[in-house]
Amino acid sequence: ILTALTDNKNRTAANVRSKIKKSDGELLRTGTNDWLFDHVGVAMVHKNKGAWVVGDNNDKSEADSILFTTITEEEEEAMLEHALDAGASDIGFGDDKNEHALVKCEPKDLHHLVLAMREAGYSVSEFTTRYDANSNIDLDRESSDLFS
Repeated sequence: ILTALTDNKNRTAANVRSKIKKSDGELLRTGTNDWLFDHVGVAMVHKNKGAWVVGDNNDKSEADSILFTTITEEEEEAMLEHALDAGASDIGFGDDKNEHALVKCEPKDLHHLVLAMREAGYSVSEFTTRYDANSNIDLDRESSDLFS
């Protein structure tokens, strides 16, 4: 799936067609492969509420460090509740080594989710929209060599 931001749709389409043709690719009609992917909003939220250790000037962008400790089940439940109330559709905590939880939502709800999590005291380190594959395929060694 290709997404482009442009001020000239015709020029961009011509440039994309040219690049794909030069690499022996095939440009399919708009929406042809959309069923293979989910368009989601994703936010990386620090598991520890209030995790920023603020420097002398009270500026979170210049924090001295971020403290991380394993969160309890109650803290996990509280984070899950805040995320769901803010429009999250899925949240992955990973294992104890992960400092961040991966929070997913509808792309249109991402900004609201980030603001709500920050308002609740959580640190959101990054957020974006992306296309996630609906299914994964395990490749054998020979096939995976073609993609490396």
